[in-house]
Amino acid sequence: MERDGRRSMLRITHVHMSPPATSHEHIQQVWVVDDMLPSSTPPRWWTVEEAVRHLRGGNKLYVVEGRQVEVQARQTPSGHWFIQTAADGRWQNNLLELPRM
Repeated sequence: MERDGRRSMLRITHVHMSPPATSHEHIQQVWVVDDMLPSSTPPRWWTVEEAVRHLRGGNKLYVVEGRQVEVQARQTPSGHWFIQTAADGRWQNNLLELPRM
């Protein structure tokens, strides 16, 4: 998403998970805030499907857990899409470390 030639900085701050809530595939929703002010994107819950569509459309999401880490869309061998962070070429657990609601 661009505004006035600038890309939005959409950050995930919380996750909502389905039981047993032990892996990235259990994330159902993410709370997304726009760090670029003034924001035209109000904070709200996004479904994982919305996040995947956003990412697959060439846009970015990120998480800050000590440092900024990019969120990526992944697909299981059975075709289910989910999101996970990657840093330095390795898959990370930053989303699972976020506060849960």
